Amino acid sequence: MVLAGSLNNLSLRPADVQRHDEALAVTRKAVEILRRLAAGAPARHEPALAAALSDLGSHLAATGDYRDALTAEEEAVRIRRHLAAAGPAVHDSHLATSLHNLGHPLGSLRQFAEGYAAGFEVLTIHHRPATVGPARHIADVACALLLLARLLGATGHLPEVLEAMEEAEALYRSLVAARPSLIPELNAVLGVRAKALDVMGRRQEAAEARRRKVPDSSR
Repeated sequence: MVLAGSLNNLSLRPADVQRHDEALAVTRKAVEILRRLAAGAPARHEPALAAALSDLGSHLAATGDYRDALTAEEEAVRIRRHLAAAGPAVHDSHLATSLHNLGHPLGSLRQFAEGYAAGFEVLTIHHRPATVGPARHIADVACALLLLARLLGATGHLPEVLEAMEEAEALYRSLVAARPSLIPELNAVLGVRAKALDVMGRRQEAAEARRRKVPDSSR
């Protein structure tokens, strides 16, 4: 278990420098080990297996292998859904993470209805009484709204994009003073809003959205 966990943590480092081939090799090894461990002791090892599968899906998506990414994320969602059914207070947020990750390959594969369903479930989870409140969950809701807006935009639902981005902008603005690391996400929201307004022919409002972007001193 210690070896598998160390391998999974190590897998994040090569990805940080775009060495996804190494990240994939290490994460696949972690999944292989954890799958064997979970077969013998599922209650103990399934949470770590789901985390490794979700990481594997992210690495695969980063290399453009969306179908294998989808397979990995779907398995992570199945495991975490089972865990969340037994212990929602512990596992709901992890299920939301895997559902969010699932939305990316679904969108890339143009499975927009499934992606929208996953994104909407993320919002449903984060609006439950057990998860509402802490700032990290507010950021999770805003991030889910951003994913939903991108999926909605791909299917031409532009008024709904604007509605989602209005809420996401308000959430991110409530957080960025204390968490400036969220400025890129806030600016991404404004970029999606501006793009939708451009497509709708509302050029002046699009320009105003771009002007509302916040300078990011970390870049």
